Amino acid sequence: IRLTGLAGAIQEAKVLIERRNQGEGADYLPLTPGLFSKMSGKMWADFQRDLSFLMQNSGAQVDIAQGSNRADFQGGPDEVRHAKGELQKILHFYFPQECDVIELPPETVDWIAGED
Repeated sequence: IRLTGLAGAIQEAKVLIERRNQGEGADYLPLTPGLFSKMSGKMWADFQRDLSFLMQNSGAQVDIAQGSNRADFQGGPDEVRHAKGELQKILHFYFPQECDVIELPPETVDWIAGED
């Protein structure tokens, strides 16, 4: 795999790829900047309640600050993988226009990213 771009982004991508090769998932999920600024106080409280339920059911710790553009995860690889998938569903519920998940079969990666 050849990585090009800003040094910080390359280093972060390298770490993620190494973790992925060891069977681990990424420990964060990038979010659209300003996504949570669209939430009312009640909606934010409801979201926090859903997030608490997700952590209880997944066994992973999920940290999202209201002004943040990322969700940070802590836990085992299976717990983190499950929590990330569930968080994506929760985000789609709250932000159907901004957040969606498209499942792609593994063989499409070469077509999308190219052979290099």
